[in-house]
Amino acid sequence: MRERAISAVVIAVIVIVVFLLGQPWLTFGIVALTALAAWEVFRMLPAAGFPVQPLPGVVLPPLLTLALGLEILDSGWVALYIALVLVVLAIDAFRRSEVRDGFLAWMGGSFGALYPAM
Repeated sequence: MRERAISAVVIAVIVIVVFLLGQPWLTFGIVALTALAAWEVFRMLPAAGFPVQPLPGVVLPPLLTLALGLEILDSGWVALYIALVLVVLAIDAFRRSEVRDGFLAWMGGSFGALYPAM
């Protein structure tokens, strides 16, 4: 519990500083928080029974956040991002010899790559 409280204080300070600096630092700060959230999700998924690997799922949410935050892409590209996540993680799931593990890896990885990007 103490570790979580310390983490919350550190993240709150970082968010306030980055918010006060404005763009593009605000986008970079949100990308960093997205990367931390993705890493945390992919740390918890194996404990929940999903046989996932951190890559490529940890990389995808920060990329979407960066592209949307710097206005490289508009919001119409989000549907393409979702399709890309589902296809890339399905291809990754085909590496599993057990069908059940492949399906769980695909579903857990898809959740892990989409949830932090929201």
